[in-house]
Amino acid sequence: MCNNTHGSYICICNSGYIGDGFNCTDVDECLTSSPCHSNATCNNTDGSYICTCDTGYIGDGFHCTDVDECVISPQCHSNATCNNTDGSYICICQSGYTGDGFNCPDVDECVLSSPCNSNAMCNNTHGSYICICNSGYIGDGFNCTDVDECLTSSPCHSNATCNNTDGSYICTCDTGYIGDGFHCTDVDECVISPPCHSNATC
Repeated sequence: MCNNTHGSYICICNSGYIGDGFNCTDVDECLTSSPCHSNATCNNTDGSYICTCDTGYIGDGFHCTDVDECVISPQCHSNATCNNTDGSYICICQSGYTGDGFNCPDVDECVLSSPCNSNAMCNNTHGSYICICNSGYIGDGFNCTDVDECLTSSPCHSNATCNNTDGSYICTCDTGYIGDGFHCTDVDECVISPPCHSNATC
């Protein structure tokens, strides 16, 4: 800029330039004064500069506010939780799932940790699992107690004895009967092996 003076003139470099007015060099404001916000990037231009908020922030470059990506456009998997951070966000797979938060496949707890009782069956479900006591046991799948079938259901024949076992039972025909314990037939001792004296009738 030229300013006329009494009998002469003065040349003054415009704002954004430095020099004697005859030679004016661009000032890199990004190096000298750091005019932008701490979460913005400064880009020098000819005679000026531009401040642009960094990724994850919004504003005019002089004032930059954190963007809550979890509210605006969550990128996490449907089985993950989004946690906003300063300038970014973190995706964390929910319990029962594994992965990086953007891909969260189901964890098969039945294969990994065998969480159920030794007398129970583990059934994997979507994001969890279910423990079911085996036949012959009762409980919640984590604690399974033997069922004494001999006391509860009387499964044997009326001429058999019931013996409880771990998780099951055995039916044994009483003396004088033959069969599998569920069906017991009278043994005709007189036919099989006559126990009486030769001069006696069986």
